[in-house]
Amino acid sequence: MPSLRTFRIEFDRPGATYAPGDIVTGDVIIDLAREKTVRALKLSIKGEANVSWERRRSTKDSQGRSHTQVDHFRASEQYFNLTYYLLGSTAGNVHKINLLEINLSHLKVCLKKLL
Repeated sequence: MPSLRTFRIEFDRPGATYAPGDIVTGDVIIDLAREKTVRALKLSIKGEANVSWERRRSTKDSQGRSHTQVDHFRASEQYFNLTYYLLGSTAGNVHKINLLEINLSHLKVCLKKLL
């Protein structure tokens, strides 16, 4: 039987759209069916945008026949890629957890665009 009953992240502003400089806060809730021993619990977050579109153009050749040309465009941009240790570290002591609720307000995750 799996030991993980609940894992969820509850944002203080659910459904919000964030911009550079905004602060993201919320809670991480973990409920286990039985006690687990862990060395660390880390939260990795990633923000990126991907977009694609196409443009169709109709042209006529010298004989009057129509031709459609399709141009494809796409772009992507990475805004952030962060990892936070919520509990312990990779080199630290072990921790026994069963029910854990961590408030992210102390992290003050400030979104900044990667250069």
